[in-house]
Amino acid sequence: MLYSKGVSRPQKVLGVFFMILTGGILWPVLHHDFVPDPSISTPTFHGAIAITLTTLAIIIYLKKQNLLVVFGTLTRIQKLIGIVFSPIVIFLFIWANLAITIPHLYTLAFGQEFSRQDTAEKIKHRSRKSCDYRLKLQSIDFTFFHFCISESKYNQLQTGEMNAVVFGKKSRFGYTIERISLDH
Repeated sequence: MLYSKGVSRPQKVLGVFFMILTGGILWPVLHHDFVPDPSISTPTFHGAIAITLTTLAIIIYLKKQNLLVVFGTLTRIQKLIGIVFSPIVIFLFIWANLAITIPHLYTLAFGQEFSRQDTAEKIKHRSRKSCDYRLKLQSIDFTFFHFCISESKYNQLQTGEMNAVVFGKKSRFGYTIERISLDH
């Protein structure tokens, strides 16, 4: 589609921009081992709003210059739905990239090794999209984090809280959990 005849340069740039956003949104879906630092929450939220507004302004400008076909042959209701939900989707994609994906990649590349004491508990979570057997760390309360374990490991562990040593990488943007050692 990007290399079809009649596709303008601005359409190609926006297409690549949205492909990068889409790739970035897949990162937290595939990797559940990162916990962002709470201090980046507000800056990433404001940054996502600013980038979303800038993106929408560019789209409107290109549309007025006839360099971009946005809602070509859609019905009025389809156009209304697009106008209402497009900014929300763009914002969520940008926010996920700024708040999770970019800090996670930065931490993997530049983070320092760390270890700390924690308390863990085994939990069973039925899900078709992710792992069923997990360790829940008492110190972590982040929706997108879970530490997967095998069913055999789950069955070997005692029920209730266990002392744990957590190993990972830490940066100013958050930390990853790479390994958990349990005292059981």
